[in-house]
Amino acid sequence: MRVDAALHIERSEVVGNRISVRAQISKTPALVDTNVSPMLQDLLKRLPKAGRLFPGLTYDTVESTPKRLKRFGAPQFSWHGLRRTCGTYLTCAPGIWGAASVFMTAKQLGYSVQVAQKSYYRRVDVSADAKTLEAAMELVG
Repeated sequence: MRVDAALHIERSEVVGNRISVRAQISKTPALVDTNVSPMLQDLLKRLPKAGRLFPGLTYDTVESTPKRLKRFGAPQFSWHGLRRTCGTYLTCAPGIWGAASVFMTAKQLGYSVQVAQKSYYRRVDVSADAKTLEAAMELVG
C-alpha cells in the first residue's frame, strides 16, 4: 500500500476486524486482518463512524512525520521500513498464525509466499507465547 493510501480508506471499508483495501489505492486489493493487533482494533473503534479514517491527514503531513518525531528522540524510520518490520514479526511469530505465518504474511502484504519467506522468515526470534503483534514486538507484557 502506498504511503498515502491510508488517507483514502473510508470508514465503510472497515468490516468487522478487517479493512478492505481497494485496488485504486494499492497494487492489489486486500482484506487486512486486524485481529493480530488489539491496539489497532481499539484505534479503529474510536474513529468516526463515517467518512475517511484519517480525515485531517494530508500527504505532506504523513511524509514529514518521521522528521518531526526525530525532534522528540524517535529513531529514524521510513514507512516502508515499518511495513517490513511488521512483516518480519508477523512471519516469525509462531503464536500468531502458527504454521501458516509465511502464507498469511504474504497474503496481508500482497506478496507471493516465496517473497515473504525470502524477505522475512527467520529474521528475528519471537516467543511462541506471543499471540499478538504487540506481544511479538515486546511492546506489551
